[in-house]
Amino acid sequence: ILHKNGRVSYPYVSDGVQQIFGVSREEAMADSTTVIRAIHRDDIDGFLRSVDVSARDLSVWQHDFRIVARDGSTKWLSGRSQPRRLLNGDVAWDGVVMDITERKRVEEALRDAEARASQAHARLVDAIDSLADGFLLWDAEDRLVLRNKAIESMDAENGQLLVPGVRFEHVMASRARSGWVAGAVGEQKRRGRAERHRPELPSPTAPFVLPVPAQHGTV
Repeated sequence: ILHKNGRVSYPYVSDGVQQIFGVSREEAMADSTTVIRAIHRDDIDGFLRSVDVSARDLSVWQHDFRIVARDGSTKWLSGRSQPRRLLNGDVAWDGVVMDITERKRVEEALRDAEARASQAHARLVDAIDSLADGFLLWDAEDRLVLRNKAIESMDAENGQLLVPGVRFEHVMASRARSGWVAGAVGEQKRRGRAERHRPELPSPTAPFVLPVPAQHGTV
């Protein structure tokens, strides 16, 4: 309960407060500061603001915050409760607070993994772009996954076509029309791509070498 004079009290607290905060329910009901003091110093301001907004608007209070339990461990909690104004003007909340520490750890691990993957991809792209020869990477469905900058100067006519997602058969058809490969050769490559290349792919994104006229080098 948030009293009109600003004091906070907990008329009822479940036994779960012991497991989460490390204080007994009797302590928490006798002195609300034993709970409030546990809120992490970096989160206390946001916590109090969220309570003030909920009390002012009588809106559902929902907030994630950290605490430092009595044993020194830092935990993430998620609270949700419905406020109601009492006849004397005080505001009371009925709700729950749950320990979401493990969920937060998983979320942080996922963010770290995504960041590492992004960095690895950036390094891969930089390495491929540093190659003097053209480079095209196709997936098992014959769709372009990655290309390097060198391919743009080697194949200026078809450069705009070589975007991630374009299919191999469309590239070969374009090359045949522009004279990079003979029409019959292009048709053969388009029809025989699945039989002649896919069995050789060791992984869904394994690259293969696409020959171009000698004056342009090899891609």
